[in-house]
Amino acid sequence: MQPRKQIAVFGSFLTNPRSAEFKMAEDLGYLLARAGLRVICGGHGGIADPLVTGVVRGGGEVLGVSLAKTKYPERNARMNPLIAEKVHINSVAERLEIFSKADGFIFFTGGIGTLSEFAFMWHSLQLEADFDRPLVLLSAGWRRVLDKLRQGQMIKYKYYRLVHPCDRAKDAVAVVSGDYAMKYDDPEEFLFKKAVVFDFDGPLIESPEEVFLKSCENLGCFFPMAQVVELFRRTEKASESREPDISFYLNILKGLGVGSAAASEIAPYVWKRSMEMPELYDDAEDALRYFKARGVTTGIVSSRLFPQAKKIMSAHGLSGLVDIVRCRDNRLEKAGGQSFGEILQSFGFPREEIVYVGDGSRGDDPAARAAGTDAIVLDRHLNRPFGQNPSTIRSLGELKHRIGSAKAG
Repeated sequence: MQPRKQIAVFGSFLTNPRSAEFKMAEDLGYLLARAGLRVICGGHGGIADPLVTGVVRGGGEVLGVSLAKTKYPERNARMNPLIAEKVHINSVAERLEIFSKADGFIFFTGGIGTLSEFAFMWHSLQLEADFDRPLVLLSAGWRRVLDKLRQGQMIKYKYYRLVHPCDRAKDAVAVVSGDYAMKYDDPEEFLFKKAVVFDFDGPLIESPEEVFLKSCENLGCFFPMAQVVELFRRTEKASESREPDISFYLNILKGLGVGSAAASEIAPYVWKRSMEMPELYDDAEDALRYFKARGVTTGIVSSRLFPQAKKIMSAHGLSGLVDIVRCRDNRLEKAGGQSFGEILQSFGFPREEIVYVGDGSRGDDPAARAAGTDAIVLDRHLNRPFGQNPSTIRSLGELKHRIGSAKAG
């Protein structure tokens, strides 16, 4: 029997009982309990009170971790009586050690303590290269904090994969439990389609822009993804070469404001890294197998040349999982002659029976919608402004809970 998953919940001792967050905390506790998750929290009033009430109402258990007796005598040293298991510790370090063992982390709005706890947990996961334990942020206030962090461009883009801004309690529980069925419990959010068409770069494999950013970050250079994507597109259109070369990356770096001397040193390294096999995302093969097993046609569109795309697919074992491939040299180039509608039409299905899954950094989804098909944005690294698109997902694992086969009908 596997041990029960534990979810650590953080928030303020000063949360207003009349606030929306206070009510959300009880809903969160109830849903966590019903999902079979054990909750860890402080247990001394504020956001913990409705959280504990909700957990108990849902038939769950709470571990309360208290510093109040020794460090905060002005607070009520008596923990919430509904908490079945209590631990009294003597230092913040001990508290963080207990919380850091959780399988997921949910943060309400808080003060300096909550902010420091978020930073500590994020840093710990980063050091461990642990992308399996999510950090969920439940408030508009947290989104503003993240926006400011992103503007500084000093955090590697891949570490935003750990962070999940959510608006609803059920969305938060879906993330930490991995059960996205509860997020899409509204029948109107579920799509029945005959074909799922993926942008190759981003949803399935690392995009050239991602490889470029990662290479630059290895050298201590940080750039915004949106600017990199735009420069790639402009430079690709102006380039006479069918494949990016050193001069291509030299122009990108200069467009990002890198001086000529530094750009000349960086460009060969970035070009060399770009020639390596891009990494396959860990959820890609599973998603393709899932849809194939259910009779949904799978396809990809790619700005790469077909031989290159075929080589990548073969190296990662995807060739038998993708039914249709459209590349630049198929004369089906997204940024060239044919429209997105013509690309989708070439898959052989009515457009309303196709869903397009695009990368959050490129913004191809408006073109897909304009062509008359549904589009879902896979935004792995929080490249899009928060709340910009209600059809945004963070993983292909989530996609499996949004799409069903129309062939069965």
